Amino acid sequence: MKARFSHQFLAIACVYVGMSSPVIAADASNPDRVFIPADAGLVNVRDHGLKGDGKTDDTAALVELVRRNLNQHKTLFFPSGTYILSDSILWANEQGEFWPWLTWQGEGRGRTVLRLRDRSPGFGDATKPKPVVKTGCYDGETRQNAAFNCYFFDLTINTGRGNPGAIALDYCSHNNGGVVRVDLVSEDGAGVAGLSMTRDSPGPALIQHVNIRGFDTGIALKHLLFGVTFESVRLEKQNGVGMLVDGNAAAIRGLTSVN
Repeated sequence: MKARFSHQFLAIACVYVGMSSPVIAADASNPDRVFIPADAGLVNVRDHGLKGDGKTDDTAALVELVRRNLNQHKTLFFPSGTYILSDSILWANEQGEFWPWLTWQGEGRGRTVLRLRDRSPGFGDATKPKPVVKTGCYDGETRQNAAFNCYFFDLTINTGRGNPGAIALDYCSHNNGGVVRVDLVSEDGAGVAGLSMTRDSPGPALIQHVNIRGFDTGIALKHLLFGVTFESVRLEKQNGVGMLVDGNAAAIRGLTSVN
């Protein structure tokens, strides 16, 4: 029998999470679709080599764009399209130093899709998990209370097919940060995790209006510090655990697990 919800020392707590989204206008008839004003001051990825045509490999262009905009309070805007990836997108500079302060803004989940190419090298071994996208923090891959303003809005991360070692999003953010109106999808159900928050001190952060389909574990959350807030999260078709909470003081409202 599948485990639908697993926790160790789960606490329910209230935490404050500041939001910092770009100026957007919603479509009243379709709240999942957003419109970005031309003068919003965002970095349009199409102006920096990304195609989003569902065929071109956009990995190298996105890696370079992330490197140039880390730690500068920038927002990368991904217009509607399918951006093909074949390797991890790490929030790190050329020296491999991880940094925060970056926002990714799409035009709507299901419209802006970052898709891992089927059977991508390095993603084939579930015992050696590998993220499609991995956020950073000051002075390293992980540091307690030093990963500020890591945001994702209105997009889908799709791990494709034949990638059983994939983690859709390896996420950590402190004080200000969130994953909002985002879908994390495995097309064939395989993969280690949809949302992994297992590095030291993964919050505070807001996970809101997030759908996760497939993977061995939908959400994996570890470490006592600091509390993460989850609201309106849907988990379905996980192979093992819908949500694993190990020690974190998670605040949860509106969680649906269809497993």
